[in-house]
Amino acid sequence: MAEEKRDGTPAEGSQEAPAEAVPEETVAGAGDGRPEAAAPEAGPERPAPEPGPSAAGRAALALGAFALVLGLGLAGAGGWFGRQLQQELRRQAEAGADLARRLETVTARQAEIARRLEQAVADAVRERQALQEAFEALARDARRRAGGWRIAEAEYLVRMAARRLRLAGDVDAALAAVAEADAVVRELADPGLIPVREALARARAALEAVPRPDVEGMALELASLGERVEALPLAPAYRRPAPPAGPGAAAEAGQAAEGPAWRRALATAWEALRGLVVVRRADRPIQPLLAPDEQYFLVLNLRLKLDAARVALLERRERTFRAALADARAWLLTYFDPEDAAVKAMAASLARLGEARLRPELPNLAEPLAQLREALAARPQAGRTP
Repeated sequence: MAEEKRDGTPAEGSQEAPAEAVPEETVAGAGDGRPEAAAPEAGPERPAPEPGPSAAGRAALALGAFALVLGLGLAGAGGWFGRQLQQELRRQAEAGADLARRLETVTARQAEIARRLEQAVADAVRERQALQEAFEALARDARRRAGGWRIAEAEYLVRMAARRLRLAGDVDAALAAVAEADAVVRELADPGLIPVREALARARAALEAVPRPDVEGMALELASLGERVEALPLAPAYRRPAPPAGPGAAAEAGQAAEGPAWRRALATAWEALRGLVVVRRADRPIQPLLAPDEQYFLVLNLRLKLDAARVALLERRERTFRAALADARAWLLTYFDPEDAAVKAMAASLARLGEARLRPELPNLAEPLAQLREALAARPQAGRTP
Protein backbone atom coordinates (compact mmCIF):
# COMPACT_ATOMS: atom_id res chain seq x y z
CA MET A 1 0.00 0.00 0.00
CA ALA A 2 1.40 3.35 -1.04
CA GLU A 3 2.90 5.55 1.53
CA GLU A 4 0.76 8.48 2.45
CA LYS A 5 1.76 11.99 3.22
CA ARG A 6 0.83 13.50 6.46
CA ASP A 7 -1.86 15.54 4.89
CA GLY A 8 -3.50 12.35 3.59
CA THR A 9 -2.48 12.68 -0.10
CA PRO A 10 -0.62 9.87 -1.83
CA ALA A 11 3.02 10.21 -2.44
CA GLU A 12 4.32 11.35 -5.87
CA GLY A 13 4.88 8.58 -8.31
CA SER A 14 2.15 6.45 -6.91
CA GLN A 15 -0.09 5.29 -9.69
CA GLU A 16 -2.73 3.79 -7.44
CA ALA A 17 -5.92 5.60 -6.80
CA PRO A 18 -6.05 7.16 -3.36
CA ALA A 19 -8.03 5.14 -0.90
CA GLU A 20 -11.13 6.59 0.52
CA ALA A 21 -10.50 8.44 3.74
CA VAL A 22 -11.13 6.28 6.76
CA PRO A 23 -11.66 7.68 10.22
CA GLU A 24 -8.65 7.41 12.33
CA GLU A 25 -10.54 5.50 14.98
CA THR A 26 -11.53 2.86 12.50
CA VAL A 27 -8.00 2.59 11.16
CA ALA A 28 -6.53 2.50 14.59
CA GLY A 29 -8.77 -0.27 15.68
CA ALA A 30 -8.57 -2.33 12.66
CA GLY A 31 -5.08 -3.62 13.39
CA ASP A 32 -5.67 -5.10 16.77
CA GLY A 33 -8.95 -6.81 16.10
CA ARG A 34 -10.75 -5.06 18.72
CA PRO A 35 -14.24 -3.91 18.28
CA GLU A 36 -14.79 -0.39 17.30
CA ALA A 37 -16.77 0.23 20.41
CA ALA A 38 -13.96 -0.88 22.68
CA ALA A 39 -12.98 1.69 25.22
CA PRO A 40 -9.46 2.95 25.13
CA GLU A 41 -6.99 1.62 27.55
CA ALA A 42 -6.56 3.41 30.76
CA GLY A 43 -3.48 5.39 30.68
CA PRO A 44 -2.10 8.74 31.24
CA GLU A 45 -4.23 11.46 30.05
CA ARG A 46 -3.33 12.75 26.66
CA PRO A 47 -4.38 15.92 25.16
CA ALA A 48 -7.35 15.72 22.97
CA PRO A 49 -6.44 15.61 19.22
CA GLU A 50 -7.21 18.50 17.13
CA PRO A 51 -10.19 18.03 15.03
CA GLY A 52 -9.07 16.90 11.39
CA PRO A 53 -10.73 17.58 8.14
CA SER A 54 -13.88 15.94 7.32
CA ALA A 55 -14.25 12.99 4.95
CA ALA A 56 -15.45 15.18 2.11
CA GLY A 57 -12.48 17.46 2.54
CA ARG A 58 -10.10 14.56 2.49
CA ALA A 59 -11.68 13.18 -0.63
CA ALA A 60 -11.37 16.54 -2.29
CA LEU A 61 -7.77 16.74 -1.22
CA ALA A 62 -7.10 13.24 -2.53
CA LEU A 63 -8.82 14.05 -5.82
CA GLY A 64 -6.82 17.24 -6.11
CA ALA A 65 -3.63 15.39 -5.31
CA PHE A 66 -4.51 12.77 -7.93
CA ALA A 67 -5.29 15.49 -10.46
CA LEU A 68 -2.01 17.19 -9.56
CA VAL A 69 -0.10 13.96 -9.90
CA LEU A 70 -1.91 13.20 -13.11
CA GLY A 71 -1.22 16.70 -14.38
CA LEU A 72 2.41 16.44 -13.39
CA GLY A 73 2.61 13.05 -15.11
CA LEU A 74 0.92 14.34 -18.14
CA ALA A 75 3.16 17.39 -18.05
CA GLY A 76 6.20 15.16 -17.74
CA ALA A 77 4.96 12.91 -20.48
CA GLY A 78 4.12 15.94 -22.56
CA GLY A 79 7.56 17.38 -21.93
CA TRP A 80 9.19 14.09 -22.88
CA PHE A 81 7.04 13.81 -25.94
CA GLY A 82 7.72 17.48 -26.64
CA ARG A 83 11.46 16.90 -26.35
CA GLN A 84 11.16 13.84 -28.59
CA LEU A 85 9.04 15.82 -31.02
CA GLN A 86 11.51 18.70 -30.98
CA GLN A 87 14.36 16.30 -31.53
CA GLU A 88 12.44 14.65 -34.37
CA LEU A 89 11.56 18.02 -35.83
CA ARG A 90 15.17 19.08 -35.45
CA ARG A 91 16.32 15.91 -37.13
CA GLN A 92 13.74 16.41 -39.87
CA ALA A 93 14.76 20.04 -40.25
CA GLU A 94 18.39 18.98 -40.46
CA ALA A 95 17.44 16.27 -42.93
CA GLY A 96 15.36 18.79 -44.90
CA ALA A 97 18.23 21.26 -44.86
CA ASP A 98 20.62 18.51 -45.98
CA LEU A 99 18.13 17.44 -48.63
CA ALA A 100 17.76 21.05 -49.68
CA ARG A 101 21.54 21.37 -49.86
CA ARG A 102 21.74 18.14 -51.87
CA LEU A 103 18.86 19.28 -54.08
CA GLU A 104 20.58 22.60 -54.60
CA THR A 105 23.78 20.76 -55.47
CA VAL A 106 21.93 18.46 -57.85
CA THR A 107 20.13 21.46 -59.38
CA ALA A 108 23.44 23.23 -59.81
CA ARG A 109 24.92 20.11 -61.38
CA GLN A 110 21.91 19.74 -63.64
CA ALA A 111 22.20 23.38 -64.62
CA GLU A 112 25.91 22.87 -65.32
CA ILE A 113 25.17 19.71 -67.30
CA ALA A 114 22.41 21.52 -69.20
CA ARG A 115 24.79 24.41 -69.89
CA ARG A 116 27.51 22.04 -71.06
CA LEU A 117 25.00 20.11 -73.12
CA GLU A 118 23.69 23.30 -74.67
CA GLN A 119 27.26 24.38 -75.37
CA ALA A 120 28.02 20.96 -76.87
CA VAL A 121 24.88 21.15 -79.02
CA ALA A 122 25.82 24.66 -80.15
CA ASP A 123 29.37 23.47 -80.93
CA ALA A 124 27.96 20.48 -82.79
CA VAL A 125 25.63 22.74 -84.78
CA ARG A 126 28.52 25.06 -85.62
CA GLU A 127 30.71 22.13 -86.61
CA ARG A 128 27.90 20.69 -88.69
CA GLN A 129 27.39 24.03 -90.41
CA ALA A 130 31.12 24.32 -91.00
CA LEU A 131 31.23 20.79 -92.40
CA GLN A 132 28.18 21.50 -94.55
CA GLU A 133 29.75 24.66 -95.88
CA ALA A 134 33.03 22.84 -96.52
CA PHE A 135 31.17 20.02 -98.28
CA GLU A 136 29.19 22.48 -100.39
CA ALA A 137 32.36 24.35 -101.26
CA LEU A 138 34.04 21.08 -102.18
CA ALA A 139 31.02 20.07 -104.26
CA ARG A 140 30.98 23.45 -105.98
CA ASP A 141 34.69 23.17 -106.67
CA ALA A 142 34.22 19.64 -108.02
CA ARG A 143 31.35 20.82 -110.19
CA ARG A 144 33.42 23.73 -111.41
CA ARG A 145 36.33 21.43 -112.19
CA ALA A 146 34.06 18.96 -113.95
CA GLY A 147 32.41 21.88 -115.74
CA GLY A 148 35.85 23.07 -116.81
CA TRP A 149 36.59 19.69 -118.35
CA ARG A 150 33.26 19.70 -120.16
CA ILE A 151 33.81 23.25 -121.42
CA ALA A 152 37.24 22.19 -122.66
CA GLU A 153 35.54 19.34 -124.51
CA ALA A 154 33.05 21.75 -126.10
CA GLU A 155 35.87 24.11 -127.07
CA TYR A 156 37.73 21.23 -128.73
CA LEU A 157 34.61 20.28 -130.71
CA VAL A 158 34.07 23.83 -131.97
CA ARG A 159 37.77 24.09 -132.84
CA MET A 160 37.57 20.88 -134.86
CA ALA A 161 34.43 22.19 -136.61
CA ALA A 162 36.24 25.38 -137.61
CA ARG A 163 39.21 23.38 -138.88
CA ARG A 164 36.93 21.08 -140.85
CA LEU A 165 35.24 24.07 -142.46
CA ARG A 166 38.53 25.74 -143.32
CA LEU A 167 40.31 22.70 -144.75
CA ALA A 168 37.56 20.59 -146.31
CA GLY A 169 34.50 22.82 -146.38
CA ASP A 170 32.52 20.01 -144.75
CA VAL A 171 29.48 21.87 -143.47
CA ASP A 172 27.66 18.76 -142.25
CA ALA A 173 30.59 17.60 -140.08
CA ALA A 174 31.03 21.10 -138.67
CA LEU A 175 27.31 21.36 -137.90
CA ALA A 176 27.40 18.00 -136.07
CA ALA A 177 30.41 19.11 -133.99
CA VAL A 178 28.78 22.43 -133.03
CA ALA A 179 25.54 20.64 -132.07
CA GLU A 180 27.50 18.23 -129.87
CA ALA A 181 29.31 21.15 -128.21
CA ASP A 182 25.95 22.81 -127.49
CA ALA A 183 24.67 19.57 -125.93
CA VAL A 184 27.76 19.41 -123.68
CA VAL A 185 27.24 23.00 -122.48
CA ARG A 186 23.51 22.38 -121.97
CA GLU A 187 24.22 19.43 -119.64
CA LEU A 188 26.16 21.74 -117.30
CA ALA A 189 22.98 23.77 -116.59
CA ASP A 190 25.08 26.81 -115.64
CA PRO A 191 23.36 30.20 -116.04
CA GLY A 192 26.76 31.79 -116.53
CA LEU A 193 27.15 29.89 -119.79
CA ILE A 194 24.09 31.44 -121.45
CA PRO A 195 26.26 33.73 -123.67
CA VAL A 196 28.16 30.63 -124.81
CA ARG A 197 24.95 28.87 -125.75
CA GLU A 198 23.73 31.96 -127.61
CA ALA A 199 26.95 32.06 -129.66
CA LEU A 200 26.65 28.34 -130.40
CA ALA A 201 23.02 28.81 -131.46
CA ARG A 202 24.02 31.57 -133.88
CA ALA A 203 26.78 29.37 -135.28
CA ARG A 204 24.36 26.48 -135.79
CA ALA A 205 21.87 28.73 -137.59
CA ALA A 206 24.61 30.06 -139.89
CA LEU A 207 25.81 26.54 -140.70
CA GLU A 208 22.30 25.32 -141.43
CA ALA A 209 21.81 28.22 -143.86
CA VAL A 210 24.87 27.27 -145.93
CA PRO A 211 23.82 25.67 -149.26
CA ARG A 212 25.17 22.14 -149.47
CA PRO A 213 25.50 20.50 -152.93
CA ASP A 214 24.70 16.85 -153.38
CA VAL A 215 28.30 15.73 -153.62
CA GLU A 216 27.50 12.04 -153.52
CA GLY A 217 24.86 12.35 -156.23
CA MET A 218 27.17 14.41 -158.42
CA ALA A 219 29.98 11.88 -158.01
CA LEU A 220 27.66 9.04 -158.98
CA GLU A 221 26.51 11.03 -162.03
CA LEU A 222 30.10 11.58 -163.17
CA ALA A 223 30.84 7.88 -162.81
CA SER A 224 27.80 7.06 -164.93
CA LEU A 225 28.89 9.55 -167.62
CA GLY A 226 32.32 7.97 -167.72
CA GLU A 227 30.83 4.56 -168.38
CA ARG A 228 28.84 5.91 -171.38
CA VAL A 229 31.80 7.51 -173.14
CA GLU A 230 32.71 4.38 -175.13
CA ALA A 231 29.26 4.32 -176.73
CA LEU A 232 29.43 7.91 -178.02
CA PRO A 233 29.93 8.36 -181.78
CA LEU A 234 32.92 10.33 -183.05
CA ALA A 235 32.48 13.51 -185.02
CA PRO A 236 32.18 13.01 -188.80
CA ALA A 237 35.48 14.77 -189.38
CA TYR A 238 37.34 12.25 -187.26
CA ARG A 239 35.31 9.22 -188.27
CA ARG A 240 37.12 6.78 -190.63
CA PRO A 241 34.63 5.70 -193.35
CA ALA A 242 34.39 2.06 -194.29
CA PRO A 243 35.57 1.08 -197.83
CA PRO A 244 32.78 0.87 -200.41
CA ALA A 245 31.47 -2.61 -200.93
CA GLY A 246 30.37 -2.59 -204.62
CA PRO A 247 29.65 -5.55 -206.93
CA GLY A 248 33.06 -5.20 -208.63
CA ALA A 249 34.84 -5.22 -205.31
CA ALA A 250 32.94 -8.29 -204.31
CA ALA A 251 33.83 -10.00 -207.62
CA GLU A 252 37.46 -9.00 -207.26
CA ALA A 253 37.48 -10.27 -203.73
CA GLY A 254 35.97 -13.52 -204.92
CA GLN A 255 38.52 -13.89 -207.72
CA ALA A 256 41.37 -13.09 -205.36
CA ALA A 257 40.11 -15.63 -202.91
CA GLU A 258 39.90 -18.22 -205.64
CA GLY A 259 43.19 -17.26 -207.39
CA PRO A 260 46.72 -18.14 -206.46
CA ALA A 261 48.44 -16.99 -203.33
CA TRP A 262 50.27 -14.06 -204.90
CA ARG A 263 46.95 -12.73 -206.21
CA ARG A 264 45.36 -12.98 -202.75
CA ALA A 265 48.32 -11.09 -201.21
CA LEU A 266 48.11 -8.40 -203.87
CA ALA A 267 44.36 -7.99 -203.25
CA THR A 268 44.91 -7.62 -199.53
CA ALA A 269 47.57 -4.97 -200.04
CA TRP A 270 45.33 -3.10 -202.45
CA GLU A 271 42.50 -3.02 -199.95
CA ALA A 272 44.80 -1.68 -197.26
CA LEU A 273 46.17 0.98 -199.59
CA ARG A 274 42.70 2.01 -200.71
CA GLY A 275 41.61 2.42 -197.08
CA LEU A 276 44.30 5.03 -196.53
CA VAL A 277 43.00 7.23 -199.28
CA VAL A 278 39.76 9.08 -198.41
CA VAL A 279 38.00 11.49 -200.70
CA ARG A 280 36.51 14.38 -198.67
CA ARG A 281 34.78 17.63 -199.49
CA ALA A 282 36.97 20.73 -199.31
CA ASP A 283 34.32 23.13 -198.00
CA ARG A 284 35.09 22.19 -194.34
CA PRO A 285 38.24 22.59 -192.21
CA ILE A 286 40.59 19.71 -192.73
CA GLN A 287 40.90 17.57 -189.58
CA PRO A 288 43.40 14.76 -189.18
CA LEU A 289 41.93 11.31 -189.08
CA LEU A 290 42.22 9.32 -185.90
CA ALA A 291 43.77 5.94 -185.97
CA PRO A 292 42.04 3.18 -183.99
CA ASP A 293 44.60 3.41 -181.18
CA GLU A 294 44.09 7.19 -181.08
CA GLN A 295 40.35 6.68 -180.76
CA TYR A 296 40.96 4.36 -177.83
CA PHE A 297 43.22 6.86 -176.06
CA LEU A 298 40.71 9.65 -176.75
CA VAL A 299 37.95 7.71 -174.97
CA LEU A 300 40.36 6.79 -172.18
CA ASN A 301 41.49 10.39 -171.65
CA LEU A 302 37.89 11.61 -171.55
CA ARG A 303 37.09 9.04 -168.89
CA LEU A 304 40.19 10.08 -166.93
CA LYS A 305 39.06 13.70 -167.06
CA LEU A 306 35.68 12.72 -165.66
CA ASP A 307 37.38 10.68 -162.92
CA ALA A 308 39.62 13.65 -162.06
CA ALA A 309 36.55 15.84 -161.81
CA ARG A 310 34.92 13.30 -159.49
CA VAL A 311 37.97 13.21 -157.20
CA ALA A 312 38.10 17.00 -157.06
CA LEU A 313 34.39 17.01 -156.27
CA LEU A 314 34.84 14.66 -153.32
CA GLU A 315 37.77 16.73 -152.04
CA ARG A 316 35.80 19.97 -152.51
CA ARG A 317 38.50 21.44 -154.78
CA GLU A 318 36.18 23.62 -156.76
CA ARG A 319 38.76 25.11 -159.15
CA THR A 320 40.14 21.72 -160.17
CA PHE A 321 36.62 20.35 -160.48
CA ARG A 322 35.51 23.14 -162.81
CA ALA A 323 38.68 22.87 -164.95
CA ALA A 324 38.31 19.10 -165.36
CA LEU A 325 34.65 19.45 -166.39
CA ALA A 326 35.49 22.23 -168.87
CA ASP A 327 38.20 20.10 -170.51
CA ALA A 328 35.90 17.08 -170.68
CA ARG A 329 33.10 19.10 -172.27
CA ALA A 330 35.48 20.67 -174.81
CA TRP A 331 36.82 17.26 -175.80
CA LEU A 332 33.30 15.90 -176.00
CA LEU A 333 32.11 18.66 -178.36
CA THR A 334 35.30 18.51 -180.41
CA TYR A 335 35.87 14.83 -181.04
CA PHE A 336 32.34 13.47 -180.74
CA ASP A 337 29.29 14.10 -182.82
CA PRO A 338 27.57 17.23 -181.40
CA GLU A 339 24.37 16.33 -183.20
CA ASP A 340 24.02 13.02 -181.43
CA ALA A 341 21.41 12.94 -178.63
CA ALA A 342 23.71 11.10 -176.19
CA VAL A 343 26.51 13.61 -176.81
CA LYS A 344 24.11 16.53 -176.31
CA ALA A 345 22.79 15.04 -173.05
CA MET A 346 26.31 14.46 -171.70
CA ALA A 347 27.40 17.98 -172.67
CA ALA A 348 24.35 19.43 -170.87
CA SER A 349 25.11 17.36 -167.75
CA LEU A 350 28.72 18.53 -167.70
CA ALA A 351 27.63 22.17 -168.07
CA ARG A 352 25.13 21.81 -165.21
CA LEU A 353 27.65 20.13 -162.93
CA GLY A 354 30.21 22.83 -163.68
CA GLU A 355 27.86 25.50 -162.30
CA ALA A 356 27.64 23.83 -158.85
CA ARG A 357 29.36 25.64 -155.99
CA LEU A 358 31.45 23.24 -153.97
CA ARG A 359 32.72 25.92 -151.55
CA PRO A 360 29.95 28.35 -150.64
CA GLU A 361 30.58 31.19 -148.23
CA LEU A 362 31.14 29.57 -144.85
CA PRO A 363 30.36 31.14 -141.46
CA ASN A 364 33.04 32.10 -138.99
CA LEU A 365 33.15 30.19 -135.71
CA ALA A 366 35.42 32.67 -133.94
CA GLU A 367 32.64 33.99 -131.66
CA PRO A 368 31.68 30.68 -130.00
CA LEU A 369 35.37 29.78 -129.72
CA ALA A 370 36.12 33.04 -127.91
CA GLN A 371 33.14 32.60 -125.57
CA LEU A 372 34.18 29.04 -124.71
CA ARG A 373 37.79 30.01 -124.09
CA GLU A 374 36.71 32.87 -121.83
CA ALA A 375 34.44 30.52 -119.83
CA LEU A 376 37.24 27.96 -119.67
CA ALA A 377 39.71 30.52 -118.33
CA ALA A 378 37.28 31.43 -115.52
CA ARG A 379 37.07 27.85 -114.24
CA PRO A 380 39.67 25.79 -112.35
CA GLN A 381 41.19 22.89 -114.19
CA ALA A 382 42.31 19.57 -112.84
CA GLY A 383 45.39 20.01 -110.70
CA ARG A 384 44.97 23.81 -110.54
CA THR A 385 43.49 25.71 -107.64
CA PRO A 386 40.93 28.38 -108.43
